[in-house]
Amino acid sequence: MHESNPVSNTVLHQRARSSRRRTERFTESFTEPGVDIKCHVWNLAFLRDALIMLLLVAGTVLVTACGGGGSGSGAGSGSGTGTVALLFTDLPTDEFDQILVDVREIRLLSDNDGQVTIFEDTTPGDGTGVVIDLLALQTHAELFTVAAGVPAGTYNKIRLYIYSIELIDLDDPDDPIDVKLPANGKIDLNPRGDFILDPGQTLLIELDMDANRSIQYHQTGRGEWRFRPVVFVDIPEGLVRISGTVTATDPVMVCEGAADDTLCVTLDTNNAALFGPDGTPLEEPIVVGDEITAIGFLFAGETEGELVLDTRVVQIGNMYERVAGTVESAPLANNGTFGLLVDTGSLTVELQPSTQFFNRQGEQLADFTAITVGLQADIDGVRDATDTLLATLVVLDTAAAVTPVAGTVATANGGQLTVITDTGDRCVDAGASDVFTVAPDSNTEGDAGDIEANETIEAYGTENSDGCLSAGTVIVTAD
Repeated sequence: MHESNPVSNTVLHQRARSSRRRTERFTESFTEPGVDIKCHVWNLAFLRDALIMLLLVAGTVLVTACGGGGSGSGAGSGSGTGTVALLFTDLPTDEFDQILVDVREIRLLSDNDGQVTIFEDTTPGDGTGVVIDLLALQTHAELFTVAAGVPAGTYNKIRLYIYSIELIDLDDPDDPIDVKLPANGKIDLNPRGDFILDPGQTLLIELDMDANRSIQYHQTGRGEWRFRPVVFVDIPEGLVRISGTVTATDPVMVCEGAADDTLCVTLDTNNAALFGPDGTPLEEPIVVGDEITAIGFLFAGETEGELVLDTRVVQIGNMYERVAGTVESAPLANNGTFGLLVDTGSLTVELQPSTQFFNRQGEQLADFTAITVGLQADIDGVRDATDTLLATLVVLDTAAAVTPVAGTVATANGGQLTVITDTGDRCVDAGASDVFTVAPDSNTEGDAGDIEANETIEAYGTENSDGCLSAGTVIVTAD
């Protein structure tokens, strides 16, 4: 229940902010000597002073060339090259106001130990690199890096090098808490199945770091916060935010950067609701030079390196803000008002005929009737002279409450588990769950058949009427 500062279309180098799920295909690309890999970094940062999620948020795009270009050996088994675009997102947590992750390097690896660097900050910690606020990404993803000239082939691992993670409480922002990293910050992500990059293809990969389950407090000695990697590797399915300057209108192109470092996204606006600088519906078309934020679903275009956003909302101008809170009263009409409880009190939100409604999973909701008392909501809009927020986008947390079950597996039979917990034995149905085996410096995706007796697990899901937990996610702690 936090109220945001106005959106800023600038990247925070030291205090940038930015968080979603898993996939069955992942493509790792590697470079051979002489292969030119061009890498851009977009850190689309929403300035918010509350919720903490993972890696990418809306705001403008900062484009920088990767430090030193790509490097590595052992390219994939295919011939030719393709483009890899990496996005970050996060699952929600409410324990801190910011979780700042300083990313030092990202590599893609193949099963023959070949690897390519698709992002590198050569001077981590100096305030010029890319720092992501995980808490800013709970309702959408943002584009982090795009690497062109990646050798085609089949790959099976992402390796992250993290320089630091800081936990920020805005009541005491000058005293950040350092999180202890494993293996000097080296984290290996092993998705279930391979990623395949075909020649001329643009592959989109999304990393969703679950901050709530990745960062834990350990009562050892004086006590410390530790990081363990609970990260979903996925193909982007949820909402993505892109911000920048309109450089063309047929089709609409949004770009950020200068000279050779310019990175552009094509907007498909056929299904888009357009809003002007005052937050009201826009009748006039988008024109070259407009500063905009576009929200929609990102996919690869027909040509290599082309990124297209199936746009659902376009916001023109820099007066927009995002506000998060709890619905206090429900609207009675599509252009009605409702109350939102935020940190500073009650805020009146006014809907408009073209306001768009989604849940946090990126599913479009029918209309204003989805807004019910007690739901958590994230709302984009512009305040009018009466301090009423004119809403352009409403994102609701409609997911059922998640129940955790933690303990030791007594029996495991085809995904049906009996777990010994502190309060007695529990039945867990893990047959349809995402299963992660988490070691201090790695995260390996599997399925329920991989779970064995005597393993320590954490299962998260919803309670069935028969008393069993229907698990959506199971985390197995590796020895």
